Amino acid sequence: MDKFEALEIKEEAARIKARSSLISFIEFTKPEYETQWFHKIIAVKCEDILFNRIKKLMIFVPPQHGKSEIVSRKLPAFAFGIDPNLKLAGCSYSSDLAEGFSRDIQRTIDSPEYNELFPRTSLNGSNVRSNAFGTYIRTVEKFEIVGHRGHFKAVGVCGPLTGNAVDIGIIDDPVKDSIEANSQTYRDRVWDWYMNVFKTRMHNDSREIIMMTRWHEDDLAGRLLKLEPNEWEVVCFEGVYETPTKYDTRKIGDSLWENKHSKERLLDIFRLSPQTFSALIQQNPKEAMSGNEFFKSFNPDNHVKTIQYTPLTTLHISIDYNVYPYIAITCWQLIRNGNGWIICQINELPASDPDNTASRAGKKVSSWLKSLDYKNMIYLYGDWSTQNMNGIDEDKRSFFKIFEETLQKGGYKTQNNLKPHVSPAGIANFINAIFNKELQFLEIQISDKCFLSIKDYKETKADKDGNIFKKKIKNREGISYEPNGHLVDTFKDFIAQAFKQEFVVYQNRGINLRPLGVSQIKRSMYKLG
Repeated sequence: MDKFEALEIKEEAARIKARSSLISFIEFTKPEYETQWFHKIIAVKCEDILFNRIKKLMIFVPPQHGKSEIVSRKLPAFAFGIDPNLKLAGCSYSSDLAEGFSRDIQRTIDSPEYNELFPRTSLNGSNVRSNAFGTYIRTVEKFEIVGHRGHFKAVGVCGPLTGNAVDIGIIDDPVKDSIEANSQTYRDRVWDWYMNVFKTRMHNDSREIIMMTRWHEDDLAGRLLKLEPNEWEVVCFEGVYETPTKYDTRKIGDSLWENKHSKERLLDIFRLSPQTFSALIQQNPKEAMSGNEFFKSFNPDNHVKTIQYTPLTTLHISIDYNVYPYIAITCWQLIRNGNGWIICQINELPASDPDNTASRAGKKVSSWLKSLDYKNMIYLYGDWSTQNMNGIDEDKRSFFKIFEETLQKGGYKTQNNLKPHVSPAGIANFINAIFNKELQFLEIQISDKCFLSIKDYKETKADKDGNIFKKKIKNREGISYEPNGHLVDTFKDFIAQAFKQEFVVYQNRGINLRPLGVSQIKRSMYKLG
C-alpha cells in the first residue's frame, strides 16, 4: 500500500465517522473548531434527541463556550444529512439571531465537505421565496431540502410558527439579557409563546432542545423544570466547577475551558457582581442579596488577597463532615503582625465524590501537605459532633477519628482542637467584628484562590436568630443537600476554637466599650506560632 492509498483509507474512515457522529461531523466540516471534552457530551446528548432516544433536553453552559455552534448551527445540518425529511425550527430571542443561524446551516449544507458526506441532501441554488410548482423555498426565514419533505424555519421568540409542523424544535437563548429576564411581563410573554405557539407545532414524536443562560429562577427553563421535573434531560456545565453532576468529572474549583476562559477572568466577574456570576457563569440564578448575610461584614474587595503558604509556620485545618456537595476543608495560617495576628486562609480542599469520605479526604489533605514539604504539627478543628458519630465503620470509629488517623498514617503529627459548640450567632458577630477591624490585634485575609469559600462566605444567610439559615435543595440527580454554609462552618469552628479566649472577652465586654486592643487580652500562644 502506497502513501496515497493509505491517505484515502484514512480520509474515508473520517467520512464514515462524520456521517454517524455529530462531533466528528463538526470537525470534518469545520476543522478549526476547538473541540473540548464537554462539547463531546453536548453532541452525544444532541444525538440522543436526533435518534429519538430522549424527547426533551436542556443545555446550560456559559456564554462563548461553543454550544451554539453545536446545537444551532451544526446539529440541523447533520440532522438533514441523516434524515432529509425532518422538519426543524430554530428559535432565539430575535429573528435576526435565528436567521443568522439559518444562514450558517445553509452554508454548511452548500459546502463541498458536506456534499462528500451527504450527497442526497441539498438546497435550491437560488434564493426562492415563493413555493411555485417544482421549486423549493430558500430564504433566511425558511429553507426546504430539494427532493424531500424536510425544511428549517427560523423564528424569533414570540414570532409565528403557524402552518409549520416541527419534529425537532431548538430554542437557543429565548431571553436577550438580564433586563428582559427580570421583567415579569417579558417572562410571561415568553411562556405564553412557548405554550401557545411552539408547543402547538409539536406531535407525539417531536423533540425539544432548550439552551439558555439562566438569568432568572422563573425563566422558561425554571418554570418547565418546576412543572415537569422528571421529563427533561438536563446537561449543565458551570464555568467554575462547584456542583457535582454525572456529566462533569472536573475537580471542584476548575474552570470549564481554562485556555479560553480562565478561572481568573471568570472570578473577576464574581468579584464585580456575584449575582451575574451565578446566572451567567454558573447557570444558577439567584435573587439579589437581601442583607441578612451570616458574614455581613465580609467584603471581597477588602478581605480577599493574594496569599501564599508561609514555610515553617504552623498549619490549622478545619473540616466539616457533610459529604454533599463535598466535605468542606479549609487551611489556615496565623502570621505575626506586631502584637497581633493576621488570620490567613491559604487554601480550600473540598472533597467531592468520589473523595467525599473521611479517609479519602484525609489522603487529599496529606497529598497537599506533601506538596508543601510540611513537617510541623497540624492543628485540627471542626464540628464537635464529628468525633461522636460512632458506627461509621466496623471498628466504631468516628468520622473525625478516621480523618485524623489517615493524616497520621501519612506521617503527620496532629492535635485535636475540637471543642463543644459555641453560639453560631455569637461567633458570627465576633468574626464580623474582626472584618470590621473592631479588634485592633486581629485581621482576616482570604486567599483569592479560595473561590468556593469566598462564594460561601458571601452567600450564606442568617436566620431570624442569627444562626446559619439551613435550606435543602435537590440537585439534578435528585440528591437533597444544603448548598451553602459548609465552608462557613469550617471558618467559624476554627475561629471559635483557636481564639476562644478572645471570643469570650468580646462576648462579655459590653456594647459600649471601645474596640478591643491587644493589651486587653492575655492569651497563651502555644499553638499559634
